[in-house]
Amino acid sequence: MLKRIGEKLVPVIIATVLLVAVIVASAFAIRMMTKYDNTATEKVAVNTYIDNETGVKLESDSIVFNDQNTHIEDFTVDVRIYYGYEFSIKKCIDIHISVIGDIFRSIDFSENPVTAYIPCKTEGCYMILLDNETGKPTQIEAEYIDGYYKVQMTTSGSYYICDEPLEEGEGELVEQTLVHDKTGVSATGMLRTNSKLKAYDANELIDDLLVLDDGSTIVPLEREHFDDYTKMTTYEVMLFRNLEQIQAEGELAITLPNKYEDCEVRVITNSFDLADRFDIPDSLNEYLMGIQSELMEPTISDQEIADRINIFFEQAYPVIESEYVDGGYSINTDKLGVFFVVPKGSFALTAEDVAILKTGTRPVAADDPGP
Repeated sequence: MLKRIGEKLVPVIIATVLLVAVIVASAFAIRMMTKYDNTATEKVAVNTYIDNETGVKLESDSIVFNDQNTHIEDFTVDVRIYYGYEFSIKKCIDIHISVIGDIFRSIDFSENPVTAYIPCKTEGCYMILLDNETGKPTQIEAEYIDGYYKVQMTTSGSYYICDEPLEEGEGELVEQTLVHDKTGVSATGMLRTNSKLKAYDANELIDDLLVLDDGSTIVPLEREHFDDYTKMTTYEVMLFRNLEQIQAEGELAITLPNKYEDCEVRVITNSFDLADRFDIPDSLNEYLMGIQSELMEPTISDQEIADRINIFFEQAYPVIESEYVDGGYSINTDKLGVFFVVPKGSFALTAEDVAILKTGTRPVAADDPGP
């Protein structure tokens, strides 16, 4: 089941990496624009560009917009999931304007003014610019007119409409409790003012797997395949402040809701090098490759293979001390990451489990798509 969850997460991770690559490439292209193209400096009548997908409208008297030099994309859904569902973000629009000639040239927005109109139904919000060059958020002036936030562009980047302003400075460390409304996960301790708690419930991921229908699923996924895991809840817990991820600055009391009392909590923190964590005779890669080899062409017993896998589980997903209180597991930690609330013994494979694994593991020929 964990393997299935991993397979579901891979496309999300790849999509995130590709998004970052596109943003970096766009920023690089803008920096590399040269003086040889004069498109941006030709004075013309006010030009208007309306993006049909997002509804964003651009106006300029010195830039002629077109589909080649203007790129606008709505990332609202993506960033709200990333920041934790009920975050204060109402809209996130990525706007890139470039001038294309023989080679790229950077636009000076002070010499070539561009006014952007970003549609939003919520009035009284704040405009925050995430500059792709610096990666830092800055609060900028915006005026709400007829269902649009009007803003004078200063750079290409991501324009966030939020119902809270940016906190000035680094904030103060104060004793407080943050609760994630959607999951019920809470964190208590010394936390920076204006911090936000994000908690992703991976059980929803199982529901997504059950309705997966992209033509690539070899084995049909049915609810009964996951009946043994109804007690399991997996939470990714993170802190954000001013649109930036922050780390805990001391021990926090984390509560992870789960209605079953016979569980344990395991953790994958996001603050260590996995390869340096393991106390195994070979390198991590060699150790895992050895397990894979034994599953395909075994030289030892199924129980010995299970023992090797269990060693990996115990070090990759260690049990963290927890207490069951009022419908949830309470843990104390200064490391945030992914927490598994699972029935005791769920991460221990038996010889019988290995026998099942071996039936689906075999060498892959060059012209064989594999199991």
